[in-house]
Amino acid sequence: MNFGWAVVFIGLFSIFSQSIFIRRLICVFYGNELTTGIFFSSWLFFGGIGSFVFSKISHKIKNDLLFFGFLIVLFSFLSFLEFLFIKSLKIIFGIYPGQIPDLSFVFIATFLIIAPFSFLNGFLFSFTVKICSQYRKEKAIAQVYAQDALGDMLGGILFSFLCVYLFSPLENIYFINLIFILFFFIFFKKNKKIFVYFLILLLLLGIFLEKIDTFLTKKEWRGFKVIKKISSFYADLVLIKQKSLYSLFGNGVLNFSFPLKREKEAVVSLAFLETKLPRNILIIGEGAAGFLSQILKYKGVESIYYLELDPKVIEIVKKYLPQEDKEALRSKKVKIIHQEARVFLANYQGKKFDIIFLNTAPPLNLYLNRFYTVEFFEKLKSFLNQDGILTLTIPSKESYLSQELRDWNACIYHTLRRVFSKIILIPGENLRFIASDSDYLTQNPDELAERFLKRNFPSSYINQYYFYMKLIPWHINYVTSVLKNHKVKENKDFEPIAYFYGISYFTSYFKSFLNQILTFLSRFKIHIYLVIFSFILFLSSFREKTILPLTVFILGFSAITCVIFSILGFQIIYGYVYHKIGLINAFFMLGIVIGSYFYSSFLKKKYKEYASFILTIVGLLFFILPPLFRWLSFKSYFYSSIFYLIPLLGGILTGIYFPLANSLYLSKSSQIEKGTSFLYACDLLGGALGGVMLSVVFLPLYGIIKSCNFIGLILVEAAIFLYFSLKR
Repeated sequence: MNFGWAVVFIGLFSIFSQSIFIRRLICVFYGNELTTGIFFSSWLFFGGIGSFVFSKISHKIKNDLLFFGFLIVLFSFLSFLEFLFIKSLKIIFGIYPGQIPDLSFVFIATFLIIAPFSFLNGFLFSFTVKICSQYRKEKAIAQVYAQDALGDMLGGILFSFLCVYLFSPLENIYFINLIFILFFFIFFKKNKKIFVYFLILLLLLGIFLEKIDTFLTKKEWRGFKVIKKISSFYADLVLIKQKSLYSLFGNGVLNFSFPLKREKEAVVSLAFLETKLPRNILIIGEGAAGFLSQILKYKGVESIYYLELDPKVIEIVKKYLPQEDKEALRSKKVKIIHQEARVFLANYQGKKFDIIFLNTAPPLNLYLNRFYTVEFFEKLKSFLNQDGILTLTIPSKESYLSQELRDWNACIYHTLRRVFSKIILIPGENLRFIASDSDYLTQNPDELAERFLKRNFPSSYINQYYFYMKLIPWHINYVTSVLKNHKVKENKDFEPIAYFYGISYFTSYFKSFLNQILTFLSRFKIHIYLVIFSFILFLSSFREKTILPLTVFILGFSAITCVIFSILGFQIIYGYVYHKIGLINAFFMLGIVIGSYFYSSFLKKKYKEYASFILTIVGLLFFILPPLFRWLSFKSYFYSSIFYLIPLLGGILTGIYFPLANSLYLSKSSQIEKGTSFLYACDLLGGALGGVMLSVVFLPLYGIIKSCNFIGLILVEAAIFLYFSLKR
């Protein structure tokens, strides 16, 4: 039998399942990218443990193929079981809708929940090396490494180009399991019984699939009436109802609630009073929930551009909207555009806007953070008329700001001040910012009341006295004074800090051990970590048997960060990235296939001359990333394909170096599977540390640019120490 196809299919199945697990975890933990990095770390860490365990017990396995068949069924069973467990996390641990879990819980749950599946994935990799080495001993390592990477690549392509568009996450995990078991049922010539039994179980499970999904959804949203649920291309959308109030959640994050006519009327009235005869309006998010109908009351309005990335958002709520909001969606003045805000602005050539309503959710993850940066505010300002305004809101308090809330609110305040000369603050449970360069802005309630009466505003819920109640001088002076004098970093695209402050605020209600660690680590400059890594490299350079595993560890660290930087860089510049994660992984795996083939075909006899050179090239790649990202941020979506070339190049270099390091390490050893398992474990454990350090420490505390430079320096140092070690 051709065992290579079995290896390919295991890789395909693992990366496909991985993509589904990531989406589900994002839903559970409110889109927080910390989840993605920790997930990758757990995947690699326990994969490394699995590989290491196999190296210790491989000699005890008597019937390789029989045991292999059992592991395949267990692998499939675990993928389905872990998906259901992730989907049930909120139910099991009593996390209520809208509750943001403690960071320690996010870390521990994400890290451990994937452990059984990733452990078995690492175990199976080393197992396939052992089986293949019985047939082609010399090329078993490079062959299995390449075949596994090819399967990973195919799994990423299948998910990104087809299945993510066609099926819900539950349907995807079900169908990939069905195909996986069918393949191995055909593949195995003997011992088919276990596959037959599991196939029957899967087919029976398929009958109850929809009922399982409905049951878990209702349990997750206990206390609320679930009106409708849709798995769109962008998010899992759930519309719930409590009494007369509807609320739409996307990936667990509240998008908006309706009907809240009084609130929307107040926001729109204040914005219109701060501008002179607004005609052209831009709404980024939430327009269907009352903003459109309120704006259309004003006769001078000529056009309203309403940006809503996900068309399913309007589809799911349209039936339940008040009649005036339904009619507003059909108005000829309203142009509904399903595009990322940055993509829209990059291509927009119409009239400038008098008011921009930024109604996105507050910056609690990197995706949302990109709407609150210096760069994005500058972009919005360039599309405002001379007297135009930008208005947005984030959670706050009007009487007392805690340390965490000061950090968060002040970060947005100083980021806006970097771009706009004048900012009005309207305190409350949500702090409203109105930013402009116009002298027409005012916080004087007398002036606003006079404008309100003079313009004869078409209001149903507020009058001229509303402004005296809302603009209380004591509240305004307190909040303004605190934010002006509170020194924090500005929020930038590639130095994202606002989302870190936001997470710190919402998790400050818990006595989180992880929060305390992050607070402690924030006191250290990044060069402290550089000194620690450099010292470890120096000590290990005296023994070839030590420096080689360490360089494999460092390359694993850099490989996973290369993938994560590609994912986050794409997201920061172009927006929603979930459907691209599988594809970015696929290109990384394609690079590994190319690199492994290149090594086995051309470099095998000259490996010593290339080891340090490859590490240096990888280091230079990280030095190039910051200016490359800055350059791409000014380019159109056409250039987004570069984000596939970055992991491709990283994969090629990794694919060359891993078998190369194996050849160096095993040159005096006859135990191929043990030596390979050890280095593979080093590779995966390095990736595990990279995922955790990058997501939890480096990105929130130091940003992408400093993190890239740090990793580049470590790789160049590793190359230098390895060069002199091999020369001895």
